[in-house]
Amino acid sequence: MNYEKETENLTNYSGSFKPDSGTYQITIIEEPKETEYIDEKGNKTPQIELIIDVNQERRNWYISKSKTFNGLFGQLMLIGKQKGKLTGEQITLLVKRSKDKNDYTIQEAINLIPKQTTEEQVR
Repeated sequence: MNYEKETENLTNYSGSFKPDSGTYQITIIEEPKETEYIDEKGNKTPQIELIIDVNQERRNWYISKSKTFNGLFGQLMLIGKQKGKLTGEQITLLVKRSKDKNDYTIQEAINLIPKQTTEEQVR
């Protein structure tokens, strides 16, 4: 066995990132990859996978593809659109627990989210 070669392929991987309430400083290591989550019934949910560094640990972060600018996926896409990439970007993630789900805000995306028009606010 070539130990030199094998250790080159090792990382400080620490599992999937599943944030609780709090504030996180995150560095995105690689561009998102499209994947899908398949539940126990076989239902498929489109998602992306990011390799990130959080608290000096490398993690995989799976994010469902939402359809709104306010969703976590939408916020990341707005940053990617503005910067032309996500690799190397540092973001501040604010997570707030609300009833049975987490609300996510990426500080760097706040001013990128389009403001609602009067017509959209009425709906």
